[in-house]
Amino acid sequence: MFSAPLEVGWTRRFIPPESSTCSLGHASRTAPWTRTVPRRRAGKPTRRRPPGYLCSSATAASLPHPLRELCERLRQEPDARARLQAVVQLGDTQLPVLPTDRQTESTRVRGCVSVTHLRVECDGDERVQAIRGASDARVAAGLLTLLALGLVEATAAQVAALRPEWVLEAAGLTGAVSPSRSQGLAAMMAHIRAQLRSKTLPGTLATAHDNTRPTERRPTLPFTAVQAPEVAVLLSGGVDSSVALGLLLEQGYRPRPFYLKIWLEDEVAHLGQCPWEEDLQYATAVCETLSRRYGIALSLEAVPLQRQYWERVVQYTVEEARQGRTPNPDMMCNQRVKFGAFVEYATPHSGYVATGHYARKATAAAESDRDQSSRSRLLRSPDPVKDQTYFLSQLSQAQLQRAVFPIGHLRKDEVRQLAESHFDLPNQRRRDSQGICFLGKLRFDDFLLHYLGERHGKIVDVDAGRVVGTHRGFWFYTVGQRRGLRMSDGPWYVVGKNIDDNIVYVSRLEPQAEAPQSHFRVATLNWIAGEPPSPSWLAGGTLDVKIRHGPHLHRGRLRLDGDGNASPTGVVELERHEVGLAPGQFAVFYHGDECLGGGVIADMGRAVYR
Repeated sequence: MFSAPLEVGWTRRFIPPESSTCSLGHASRTAPWTRTVPRRRAGKPTRRRPPGYLCSSATAASLPHPLRELCERLRQEPDARARLQAVVQLGDTQLPVLPTDRQTESTRVRGCVSVTHLRVECDGDERVQAIRGASDARVAAGLLTLLALGLVEATAAQVAALRPEWVLEAAGLTGAVSPSRSQGLAAMMAHIRAQLRSKTLPGTLATAHDNTRPTERRPTLPFTAVQAPEVAVLLSGGVDSSVALGLLLEQGYRPRPFYLKIWLEDEVAHLGQCPWEEDLQYATAVCETLSRRYGIALSLEAVPLQRQYWERVVQYTVEEARQGRTPNPDMMCNQRVKFGAFVEYATPHSGYVATGHYARKATAAAESDRDQSSRSRLLRSPDPVKDQTYFLSQLSQAQLQRAVFPIGHLRKDEVRQLAESHFDLPNQRRRDSQGICFLGKLRFDDFLLHYLGERHGKIVDVDAGRVVGTHRGFWFYTVGQRRGLRMSDGPWYVVGKNIDDNIVYVSRLEPQAEAPQSHFRVATLNWIAGEPPSPSWLAGGTLDVKIRHGPHLHRGRLRLDGDGNASPTGVVELERHEVGLAPGQFAVFYHGDECLGGGVIADMGRAVYR
């Protein structure tokens, strides 16, 4: 029953083919269950198994027969990575699903980093008839499936005697899964034992062993007269969001901390690991530290938004790369997830969302006589290097009005000082994260390789008009790139791409001298105020333009297409030439310290050839 082929990739779990509107490509692979150990070739020595490969007979004999058979089949895989892939395969295809409407607090498995539910059905003889469940993590779902299939017909006594380390040893997974996954397996087994002991269904069951606080418990603060506003605080495990939480407490707010699970923690490159486990541990430790300091209960709630992140950010990232453009997933994460999907989740609980962004917000009366409502403005941070208004430029007015930026008035060194000398936070010396948030330790090129594969093509010297090399696929290259070309007689710089013919154009000339740009088109313009500046104001003045995150601004003008106000497109003219512009990047507009909004660079001449 394990021989059905399966496509390996996140599209399988989060976007089933029958409901998907995405055309992302990824290689189809044979199901791990159909693989066999390669036969020994004549004249070739037999490959030795790693130490500890053989399972002790005592351990195997301790398992119920169906579970022992499953574990033995897992051990037939050639190495630990293949066995983990087989576990994921098992969860993707064989998990008896517990419907969402049957998932309650009593079915929630406490002690799992992932959000996991399970329900045991037993007969009068206290034998397991079925185990149904669900999990937002693929490795956890696979381990749950291993128990669900392997414990059918097991007695309560057999389950009570079973140890999680025996299951891992029998399956050849000892040391192959992270400590959090081992703890999660133990928590699942404890939950199953508790349900069997109760001889009732989970609706009247006291939940299994619980070493975490209830997710619905709200922090209680000693406010008596006027209740302070409740604020949902997004904790990442980093210093910035942690200090933001501390400042909100000092200012008298009622913060409710959340950790967003937006990572693809079971991606192929991370099987058996949980690269973001450290983030969650730090976020939990920060809550505990501040709880003791202020004498309140701060219960960190992990919110599973992997599906929303996949649909709203990851699909965008892959599709932009497929079209030869340079995506900005962090921009989409703020607009579509942190102030999008999460706001939808948190609305019943909190009216505001606080983050550790370096940005300021000011609220003033609208200029229009017809609209007397207040209007929020997004302002730059006093720290020009850390300022993050560029990444927030796609927020709507409604989103900005709900945003709170507690550290927006501070410089990075001041935030570090508060973390060390004032709050004494456990992550005070932790380094800032780098790269794209959902990838963790996975390189962006490896991510693209997994979803887009390779498509070899020519590398052409744009000055000489001759072929000078080959590339793996144009989506691995962006305009201005120098590293990764792997060509001699350099240095070489990427100056353009022909998407239709799969050609990457390069030049030995530095971009400053080769292809500076003074004008480019922008599309899908977003204005934070809800409308663009007046045509007369745009015609008579200049703007500051930022084309990438960082302290550098460029003076320029924006000319909107058509009748102006209603147009989502326009042309930007810079006073000085700029290099490294690429379609897909965002151009963000400023007037003084105020971030007005921005749009996507749609066309700037030579960078994309058709």
